Amino acid sequence: TARELNARHAPAPVSTLSASLALAALAEPPDIQHVVEERERLAERLHELGLQPLPSSANFLYVPLDRAVQVSDLLLAQGMVIRAYPNAIRVTVLDTVANNRFIDTLARALEHVR
Repeated sequence: TARELNARHAPAPVSTLSASLALAALAEPPDIQHVVEERERLAERLHELGLQPLPSSANFLYVPLDRAVQVSDLLLAQGMVIRAYPNAIRVTVLDTVANNRFIDTLARALEHVR
């Protein structure tokens, strides 16, 4: 019986609770304008550092970067947690104060690895 039921259920089933939460979120979508504006401001600041973040529709920026792992290690030592890839970093858009601190710390890290 279990084999038959497993063969017929969806590949990624959604719980009743998750579905209820999704419907509630759709009923009153959050205002994300501040995140969009901060993402664009952060991207501009990254451009000022000579970096080229890819276009984004999410709450993070993907930034191609030589020595990304080395830069990530320097940032982590300063309390900045980002996702590092071999040739890029992914930065979550936070608030203005946190993003300014990130940019300042990133600028110092970039000077260190050049």
